[in-house]
Amino acid sequence: LATIGEDEPIEPGTYYVDPQNGTDAPDSGRQSGSGAWKSLHYAVDLINSGAIGSYTLNLAPGTYTLISEGVDEPLVLNQDITLIGNGAILDGAGDHGNSDNPWTSGLIIGPGAANVTISGLTIQNFKNGTLINTDGGCINFDDITVSQCDTGLKLVDTYQATVDLTGSSLSGNRVGVHLTSGSSGNIVRNGVVTSNADGIRLASEGQSPDDNRFEDIDVTTNTGHGIVIYDGCGNVISDSRIIGNNTGRASHGGIAVFAGRNQVVGSTIEQNNCYGVYADDALASQPLVAVNNDWGAAGGPQHPDYNPAGTGNAVSDHVEFMPWTGFVPADDDDNDGWPA
Repeated sequence: LATIGEDEPIEPGTYYVDPQNGTDAPDSGRQSGSGAWKSLHYAVDLINSGAIGSYTLNLAPGTYTLISEGVDEPLVLNQDITLIGNGAILDGAGDHGNSDNPWTSGLIIGPGAANVTISGLTIQNFKNGTLINTDGGCINFDDITVSQCDTGLKLVDTYQATVDLTGSSLSGNRVGVHLTSGSSGNIVRNGVVTSNADGIRLASEGQSPDDNRFEDIDVTTNTGHGIVIYDGCGNVISDSRIIGNNTGRASHGGIAVFAGRNQVVGSTIEQNNCYGVYADDALASQPLVAVNNDWGAAGGPQHPDYNPAGTGNAVSDHVEFMPWTGFVPADDDDNDGWPA
């Protein structure tokens, strides 16, 4: 075990990292400034090897890089921890050379970390800004910015976790949020997913991602899809705002769904290019449920056959969009479930 002093593993408590003034030594870390550890990697290694419990780790402001850290290996959080960034930046730019297992994810939240809070931190220029691989727990991102990564937030083989992005932004990434490899039963809520190529993507790399919920998220002005579900069933998008996506006009629109038994409910869907919601022809026998949504117009979404007078964001075939927010049942003069 990594130790403070001669023999004892470190105990849960509050610790500090300061790249300018700290020292990577077992008896450092308990004070800020010259009493801090120098590198984040060293601090995380000691905490992971310490006694089980809840830790708080304060980072001094500054930019943490391959050069400043002096090591090129993953940063894996395997304890319950509150990581306070104080405006610090994790920057993954640089040459990994011949490293067998390089630092390509800004942070990895591993199975030992059931309760994690990360605040006041910018993560940029990594393959994955944050990668979560855990079996449940609560992961809170508070005032986090993730940008210029292949994927801002990636959940891999993660089950029944609650990820709260309050006050955080994922922008300028190839994919903002990606659930894959069987990640199921998770809740992702709050935050802003904006100006990525795709905002939120569900796609399997093996098992499909099922029964996940996306709640109260602002998904805006992404170049491609705001949200795209390639694989998985039982996923629900609710109480979110999907606005102004597909700015590059090369994707299907705000939300695109290619797998059955998913839902979009209680959300605002407007100003997306092409479609507000697109359902693939594979859903012909089990249409996508997209009810009680605000389509940006009182008359509901535009569909050439089922709601030609609608002036809201368009929907494709195979989408059940009735009723919508603002629909007046009296408009259904012939009681067929659709406006006259």
